Amino acid sequence: MLDDHEVHAILGDDLESALVACHLGAAERLKAIAKDHPAAIAALNATERANFLHGQIRDLTAVAVEPMEGVRVTPWNVDTIAVGVNLLVRFKYLGNGAPANNKSTEQQQLLDSQQYTEETMELLASIGITEPPTLVTCGYTLDGLDMSSVRIQRDCKGHDTWHYPIHGELAPAVQLRFPGTEEARPAVVTSKKKKAAQDEAGEG
Repeated sequence: MLDDHEVHAILGDDLESALVACHLGAAERLKAIAKDHPAAIAALNATERANFLHGQIRDLTAVAVEPMEGVRVTPWNVDTIAVGVNLLVRFKYLGNGAPANNKSTEQQQLLDSQQYTEETMELLASIGITEPPTLVTCGYTLDGLDMSSVRIQRDCKGHDTWHYPIHGELAPAVQLRFPGTEEARPAVVTSKKKKAAQDEAGEG
């Protein structure tokens, strides 16, 4: 898997600046609504505000990356962009700076461990990604209606966790090691058919 320096090199300053601009633009859209309809926005909790922002970030990002060579929205998930041939970036609200709060779907559980189904790899191949890519999060935190920070982070299960800020943080890139984690391993393809065959053989 890619480390923080490799991810930063692939994203580049232009794309990282564009991602920051999209996040700040989404916050400005929310504040514009709050100016005209303060009671409506005041009634929203932090998660509801984040849900609104998420859609705006997605919309602004799709427009921003369209002219960028090698950057495209993934064919199965408009919340994720592909960069080059070995990197996926998803957008997530981080709450108070915690790891990304991902929906517990089967696909998400696999992605959280850098695993891809054969079906997902087929879709990735349609946009030029033929090997399991590294998945990172472009995560953000809020201070009221303001976008307080935006960071790039890898927070998958069983791997070293790191992050580096692209907006609102002065801390350098951080690498954390949690008990029980292993050295970073390549992302892998998981096969339901192969697993079922192995289970059947075991029962025999």
